[in-house]
Amino acid sequence: MTVVILMLGVALLLATGLFMLAFLDVAFHEPQLAVASSASRTAWRPPAAEKNDLMAWAALTAKKFTRNILTGRRDAALAHQLGLQIEEGTSVAAERSPQRTDWVDDRCELAGERLVGLTAPEVFEVADHLRRSRTTDQLQIFRRLAHDNAATLAADTTGTAEVPCALRCSDGQCAVQSCRPIQCRTECPLASAGSDGAQLDSHARTVGQGVAQGLSSALTEAGLDGRRYELNSALEVALSTPDAADRWAHGEYVFAGCQSFEV
Repeated sequence: MTVVILMLGVALLLATGLFMLAFLDVAFHEPQLAVASSASRTAWRPPAAEKNDLMAWAALTAKKFTRNILTGRRDAALAHQLGLQIEEGTSVAAERSPQRTDWVDDRCELAGERLVGLTAPEVFEVADHLRRSRTTDQLQIFRRLAHDNAATLAADTTGTAEVPCALRCSDGQCAVQSCRPIQCRTECPLASAGSDGAQLDSHARTVGQGVAQGLSSALTEAGLDGRRYELNSALEVALSTPDAADRWAHGEYVFAGCQSFEV
């Protein structure tokens, strides 16, 4: 009888331990959003429409999603959630084109030929991803390149300066592929499987422009900074300011000194 009681006690302790481990795992790890959920695919399914109508649809859809998310508590977590959901929805809508089916998802053919504009939530997602995936020394390299690029662009009076993408690795891979900005998802041609080049997708480009407009508009209406900023100057600030997302969510213009991005 004593042995049985002892065995039951050990089993109870093990079960309690496993429960606590599960609780700690849930409590102290950031919640991960489901990628391309069925609900997301339904909500972000674009209509068969002409360019202007498609852009209007994308802007309205982004506005609705942004407004819904902003009804929650405004803090750094909300800023990241907003970035993730809007970026996911953009990808879902942009993929509704047969021209994209042969593109691989980890290489970008652009070495800096196009400037990138992005909103605050997009910047925070990029900076957060780099902090999670890179060493301190590597982060300094990204920050320094972003700083140098921003300085070059600020000093350019002709509008012809070209700078290397601060997020493009030497092998062509994007350092933040899973959370790349909206513009990169829809405008940057990726390496095309089985061919010598990649083709810009007009459908995806239109979706991206509409989403960017809708996101910026909804943020501004909510009293937040909804302006789009040039990638390098904004990235340097985000990497140098750990509490930038929280401050932005409380209405502060943390990127006020950064270069605006004009479409």
